Amino acid sequence: MIILDFSQRLPGPFATNLLAQEGIRVIKMEQQSYPDPFCNKEQGLFYGWYQSFQRDKELFSFNLKEDHEELSRLIHQSQVILWGQKEGTKLYQFVYQEFLKTKETHFIHLRASLHGKSFYHDLNIMAETGLLSLYIDQKKEAILFPPFLPFGAMTFSQALALKILTLKMSNKKEHTIGLLEEVKRIWEMFWPIDFQKQKRFLHNGLYPCYCLYLTKDQNYLAVACVEERFWDKFTEIFALNLNNESRFLTEPHIFEEIALSISSKTSQEIEHIINHHDICLSLIRR
Repeated sequence: MIILDFSQRLPGPFATNLLAQEGIRVIKMEQQSYPDPFCNKEQGLFYGWYQSFQRDKELFSFNLKEDHEELSRLIHQSQVILWGQKEGTKLYQFVYQEFLKTKETHFIHLRASLHGKSFYHDLNIMAETGLLSLYIDQKKEAILFPPFLPFGAMTFSQALALKILTLKMSNKKEHTIGLLEEVKRIWEMFWPIDFQKQKRFLHNGLYPCYCLYLTKDQNYLAVACVEERFWDKFTEIFALNLNNESRFLTEPHIFEEIALSISSKTSQEIEHIINHHDICLSLIRR
């Protein structure tokens, strides 16, 4: 399989990077007059992403006027054309018209949404899918810093990579994929509509056995002692007067007892304790 990657920024390049790591031939198509906005050292972390996403790919840097014959040849050799730029440009018109002449090549249009707005950043995706409603639950600060890395784009990229791998099973040659809809489809498997009125679950701190606790030196201990044997050992090594049923209770005093114990110890002291026990405890250092 040969993939021509005309996408830019994050989702498309990350998706094709995942495929390139598995040995699929991916050619990053970089128009000299309109390069990927992340391909700029002044972009900081974004430039680091650009470098990471292009690993294991070939780079074809081209000028449409001078390299149209080579560009046409690559289009006719390819099995997948991934388009994630503006449509209606001279480059798009050329690539799309050449694609229409092919017999087995698939063309994928990337959209922010199939039915909604044309522009979304990851923060908008996390808001509109409901993920941020979990984050803001019980928070009242006037200013909240956005959480996480760009999980929306990361989720979409993996779905897109899978889509590309399964194109041979499709009778269609042309495909349009919406970022918002794909992320919703995947995240709703973990947070079904029927449960979306509920804001607290195991994985975001409903129970004391799965939570973050502040240490004496202002770091955190990630506690994920869900299994009974892990909880029993955890309460033993931190001298907590809690039985195994208490790990699934939500009373504040249980959280507070654990927090009091953890806050009395430095990260170094905790590390010395937990290094001898494989029970799902991890330090988070600032």
